[in-house]
Amino acid sequence: MSKLLAQTPRAKSKKLAKAPHGTGHARIRKAAEDLLIEKDGILDIAELAKRAGVASSLLYRYYPSKNALLAAIVENFYDRYDQVVFKVPNDPAVGYAAGIRRRLEQMVLFHYSEPLAATVLCRLGSTADVAIVELKRIESHIDAAAAQVRQGQRLGELPGEIDPEVAGAVVIGGTHQALARVLTREKRPSPEWLTGELWRAFSPVLHLSISD
Repeated sequence: MSKLLAQTPRAKSKKLAKAPHGTGHARIRKAAEDLLIEKDGILDIAELAKRAGVASSLLYRYYPSKNALLAAIVENFYDRYDQVVFKVPNDPAVGYAAGIRRRLEQMVLFHYSEPLAATVLCRLGSTADVAIVELKRIESHIDAAAAQVRQGQRLGELPGEIDPEVAGAVVIGGTHQALARVLTREKRPSPEWLTGELWRAFSPVLHLSISD
């Protein structure tokens, strides 16, 4: 960093322009994420350039627009979410109902521990690029939840009359909206409380006992 600062602005810009594709993207995205958290969802391009250590004109070599950058941030957020929640295989040592509740708990815990969660769920959805990313990812989560319902039906844990897509939409959509409500509160309820409330709401949809 000290070497970069010692260069003239022209030399610095030239060096950053030749930086590896992933390096520049990641540095700018991380700086933007930090600013969004600090500024409650507001992103100023001039301030971002200063924070990322690049000329403002270079930002657009990495991201064609501010909305494209926001969409990339949201995409990366959901990549992390998927790794923690939806790409974790079921534990065969845990019963079906307990496994569903554990996954619900993971959904809540991820959002409580992720600094960017409130911004993504409550501040950025007004741009078209972000809305498209969110729609695509939520649809994939509904598909994953529907697959879990079908698995439960094959195992005889859930009745066959449940519509997997409808049940998946209720669970994913309901959890998403509940998290958006509580994450912006000055005093959040505990993740354990929220998981319990969501489980009580969704158990009847899945025809599972609340005590399972």
